[in-house]
Amino acid sequence: MNQTSAYESQLAHWDDDTAPENLAASVVLIIAVLLVLGLRCFAQRRINKQLEADNIMIFFGTATFSNGVGKHLARVKATDTHKPRQMIRILKAAYAIALLHGPCLGLIKISILLFYRRIFTMHRRTFQVAFYILGIYTLVVTIVTIFIFMFQCLPVTFFWERAYLLENLEPPHAIKGRCLPPP
Repeated sequence: MNQTSAYESQLAHWDDDTAPENLAASVVLIIAVLLVLGLRCFAQRRINKQLEADNIMIFFGTATFSNGVGKHLARVKATDTHKPRQMIRILKAAYAIALLHGPCLGLIKISILLFYRRIFTMHRRTFQVAFYILGIYTLVVTIVTIFIFMFQCLPVTFFWERAYLLENLEPPHAIKGRCLPPP
């Protein structure tokens, strides 16, 4: 689909606003995750009287961030009274979400590894070696992901300042930068 037909499609569905549904789904899922994690920790405390490292890591890994989404880009652009303020806000939120994504996934993966270590005995040498190799691999991939997300645009502020260029507006100051191409 080319840009013109995508734009025309968005205009045809001007009144489509899934923001309430997105918010409701986010709230329900956050409550479900917190409930399951709370029950998991409750059971762990009843059995061992202490929380293990995997439980603590999974709590840190469930950090989440949400910004009102659900409107077509054409509608956001057309209803922005101080262009490109709304677009800059959306791009800043997208940047923050991208920065949180890597650490959250890394912590969840490390939590699963710690859970496996706790369940399965560490007496077998092959399991110990596999555990440490996967742990180091997960840590390295997480750190690399954070840096890729952090520096996907240089300078970093170009990530949201490019809204002026996307809107064909005169920026308040000279904007120069580049971003990595999408995968």
